Amino acid sequence: MSRRSALLMLGLLLAGGVAGALEDPTRPPGLPPPAAAAAAPPPHYQLTSILIAQQRRIAVVNGRQVQVGDRVDGARVEAIAPDRVTLRKGERPIELSLFLLRVKEPKAEQP
Repeated sequence: MSRRSALLMLGLLLAGGVAGALEDPTRPPGLPPPAAAAAAPPPHYQLTSILIAQQRRIAVVNGRQVQVGDRVDGARVEAIAPDRVTLRKGERPIELSLFLLRVKEPKAEQP
């Protein structure tokens, strides 16, 4: 290979790197590039436990203890029931449920 051919190939390789990647000719028009399509997925909410006592209601969502009014990963805790928690993200309500066979009821107080 001559020196001139080698310089020409090197120039083409460098020019391609500077210009960036070529568009995919098989991608439908208007479809965002793969980097934009792989944006952050919506948050996933996992309810692991609920504690209901006379003076407080606490749930563990995404590993954090929360009460009504607290925020977890962009959503506000609206309600805590014995078997579910209701979150609200913007205008959208999100229901989280525990998969329980039975909900433990508090014992009746002895006189």
